[in-house]
Amino acid sequence: MKVCLVSSPTAAEFDARLADSEAVRQISEQAPIGILTLAAILGQHGITVEVVDLNRTYYRYLRSAAYRRRPDFCSYVAREFASRSFDLWGFSTIC
Repeated sequence: MKVCLVSSPTAAEFDARLADSEAVRQISEQAPIGILTLAAILGQHGITVEVVDLNRTYYRYLRSAAYRRRPDFCSYVAREFASRSFDLWGFSTIC
């Protein structure tokens, strides 16, 4: 079984102006501990897990040609996810 665990974005909230702040960047680039813990437990049970941290994906997007052509992070992520194949997707939330 292949599982993809997606960590929701936190500090940047898809706003390039906030992403330019060094303090916000440092906070949002911290590892998503909850999802990493779950991934480790699943891995111990023989399940293949990939973790996607949307904070890191957002910073990669800001440096990409896609951002310069047409700034639309949601479409960028949708295309990235469409190119992958998993049996199960898990998404974290913030409330």
